[in-house]
Amino acid sequence: MSGVVTRVIWCTPGNRLETDLITGVTQRGFTVVRRCLEAVDVLAAASIEPHAAVVVDADTPRLSADTVAAIPGLRERIVIALASDQDAAVRVRNWGIDSVVLLSDPDVLDRLTTELSAQKQSAHRPVLPEHEKSPDPQSTMGGASRLTVVYGPAGAPGRSTIALGLAEAWSRSGDRVCLIDADLIGPSLALLVGMTEDVSGVLVASRYADQGALDIRSLGSACRRLDDRLWLMSGVGSADRWHQLRPASFERVARLCAENFDRVVIDTNPLLNVEGFDDALTTGMPSRDGVTRSALHLSDCVVVVTQPDAVSVLRLSADLPLVMRLIEHSRVSVAVNRSSKRDARAGNHVAEVLTETGINVPVHTVPEDGAVSTCRRNGSLLWEVAATKKLRRSLSTLGNSVAA
Repeated sequence: MSGVVTRVIWCTPGNRLETDLITGVTQRGFTVVRRCLEAVDVLAAASIEPHAAVVVDADTPRLSADTVAAIPGLRERIVIALASDQDAAVRVRNWGIDSVVLLSDPDVLDRLTTELSAQKQSAHRPVLPEHEKSPDPQSTMGGASRLTVVYGPAGAPGRSTIALGLAEAWSRSGDRVCLIDADLIGPSLALLVGMTEDVSGVLVASRYADQGALDIRSLGSACRRLDDRLWLMSGVGSADRWHQLRPASFERVARLCAENFDRVVIDTNPLLNVEGFDDALTTGMPSRDGVTRSALHLSDCVVVVTQPDAVSVLRLSADLPLVMRLIEHSRVSVAVNRSSKRDARAGNHVAEVLTETGINVPVHTVPEDGAVSTCRRNGSLLWEVAATKKLRRSLSTLGNSVAA
């Protein structure tokens, strides 16, 4: 076999063919530089060996869509999965591994070395730094602003109320809308609309995604219909279950929603700046704000919610530059929520503060409305309570601006 010998990271714990396969690929010119026992070990080894290929069993402990997505230089290196059957093959392909070899194949060693050899040169290409890579054509949903993320800094600026109001406004205008609660710190949309069952729609959908079984039918089973054109995918239920929602699985759910609804609205939690302390490489778990980052990455539009008081505006001015760096392909608007008559210049003030930090984005004011408490108490939608007329009009204006 010609060419430079390929280095291989190997992770097939418990596989009955492991010894024979390692011996076979070694005899054919490959060097196994590291043998791993679980997926997190693969991530560590791959960070040390930037040009090595990866061979992993589909049933490796902790292997998931998120750990696959976290493999350093995934696009530049060859990654092969060994699958025991077709179901396992479909699962790992849905996780992002394109090269799959069935263990039941009588020529499994030949297939494996062929896969390694076919992409050997590409596996040795230099890995580009993140800032030099071309934009991913799949990084946004495209189209007419189909996926809108409602975001806000720490505190309680009213993200969920704005998310629900935008979803209602668009559904009332004739769009089929899916509202997703992806807030892993304070999920509340189910409570706002009077849902009490302890079944998390977003977790149901993400588990289907993990199993490679997410389709229209399973997506429908994860959503609750609120009216003729509005569906809700409820959140994790309690904040201590946050680690059950994995960013890569969530991305698949969000993409399928965007393909099958006119609009998708995602309610998220604030960014926590915890990378390096709470991630798949160090703990085997995703970052607490990983889903928020995934949502922002996918978004067509982002509505950032704040309040008119000084503390909220200060948090906004500190937080928004980081958000802007994550969403270079998205349009951003700011909603100044709960603005009273005394805050007539609230929108202008927020715009001036942001301009001083070098950020120029549309700023909209959303009036304070005591009738929102009636909606919460009764579990009603905003459009079901007549007293919210002024708030509804403001949310419709905001929706029209975002959708333009």
